[in-house]
Amino acid sequence: MISQSPTTPVRTDAAPTGARLLPGGIAELAEARRRELVDRLAVEAQRTAAESFDKAVEELESFREGLLDSVAEVTIELALEVARSLLVREITAGDYDITAIVRTMLASEGGKVGATVIHVHPDDAQALEAVRFRSGTDVQADPALRRGDVRIETEQGLLVRELDDCLLSIRENLREVFES
Repeated sequence: MISQSPTTPVRTDAAPTGARLLPGGIAELAEARRRELVDRLAVEAQRTAAESFDKAVEELESFREGLLDSVAEVTIELALEVARSLLVREITAGDYDITAIVRTMLASEGGKVGATVIHVHPDDAQALEAVRFRSGTDVQADPALRRGDVRIETEQGLLVRELDDCLLSIRENLREVFES
């Protein structure tokens, strides 16, 4: 049933408007419509496939970046564990130069003269007994410190060098290398 508005009468005796003559028959028209639909669907399928591909590439890139971050962190931790193992081995064997460590720390103080107390592990204090430092410098054995750790009290303040802090510094330096 055709609905019509009460103000527009339907004329059955008028010539059709907007009609056009198409060459061929109904089969050709159906084929043209089918091709048009196939083409439209193909374009839509390509667009959808391209969007899906772009999304997959973004997800893959995000996964790759996360994986690289994980590899970097594992590499840093592995390097630190190797460094820690080497430090323990060298310290246990006594293969470190406590004199050079203390002298480097004293030099970083800026050469200011005054009372200085060097706190080191008892084994390190024994190794420093024969070393001559500037006047006013006293070496004290501190069993609370580990071998290789040094604390220097000066009039300007406290200088501390602990192996754990050295390892933390190595970690931060490695992170900077991986981030750049």
